[in-house]
Amino acid sequence: MMLAAGGVLRLSIDAANGWFTIDLIGLSPRTLQWPGSAIVWELRLISVCAACAIGAALGVSGLMLQSMLRNPLASPYIIGVSSGAGLAIAGVAWFGFVTTGAASTSGVPVVAPVLGALGTLALVYWLSRRRGAIDPTALVLTGIIVSLTFGAITTLFQSLMPDRGMASVTRWVMGTIRSDTSWVGISMLAGLAMFGTGCAVLLGPRMDAMMLSDDEARSVGVRVGAVRTAMLGLAGVLTAGAVILAGPIGFVGLVAPHMARLLVGHSHRSLVIATALSGSALLVWAEAVVAELRFSTGQIPVGVVTALIGGPIFIVLFRRSDMA
Repeated sequence: MMLAAGGVLRLSIDAANGWFTIDLIGLSPRTLQWPGSAIVWELRLISVCAACAIGAALGVSGLMLQSMLRNPLASPYIIGVSSGAGLAIAGVAWFGFVTTGAASTSGVPVVAPVLGALGTLALVYWLSRRRGAIDPTALVLTGIIVSLTFGAITTLFQSLMPDRGMASVTRWVMGTIRSDTSWVGISMLAGLAMFGTGCAVLLGPRMDAMMLSDDEARSVGVRVGAVRTAMLGLAGVLTAGAVILAGPIGFVGLVAPHMARLLVGHSHRSLVIATALSGSALLVWAEAVVAELRFSTGQIPVGVVTALIGGPIFIVLFRRSDMA
């Protein structure tokens, strides 16, 4: 089979011994097979587990935002939540460089991205209100403007640091799952993702009612303000946790809920679980692509792959929505 880049795909199967290899002739000497080294096993396991936790957190966060705002285009990345969390970490890293001379994103207090994410979400929510209600067009436009503005400020912080610190922050801002991520961090985010998913499942019937209108939700006994505040807080915390581990990874929170709707429909109790699994699967697949693509400068950030996937999907959803 010929590949676009000029290579040949060769599949070898040994039924007697129960193994197979896939060789990309002309592209890479690597094969698809079980790692033969315990170190490689651990590194790949770290990447896969981190991708599962991050994908689930971003997917559920995106679903709650879409439900809360009744907007299929809402996601942590598009409405600026990821940028707010990233700006907080970059700002703390710059402040650390000014005060101690060390420029690094490691060691940043957890509270910084959490406050950055929640503050940005509250800001976008407040700016997009029209006559006491959320304007979907204003929401997306405000989120994009806030995201671009915060991205510019993050770039400013990067430019004020030395080359080594700037390179570290730049790669992190693009969204990277590092193979040296600690198991403690992965476990904490996985626990947070499971907690957020469980809370979202319990809120499922209320989310179903809120998808109609605030008045109809109140008529069936839903405390719209309290539910919306809880969803807002959960979405912000989940996004901040994902940003702490891997930086701002775009479009997972947008694509995963739509993938799940194609599989299980629109009932939020089942949709929440399907979204968490879809987000995990999407990011694990993106990370597998990153691991396979090797360049002379090293691996590309996983955020590049998710953006290449999510960008066209966002355009399709935008054109199909009432906003186009």
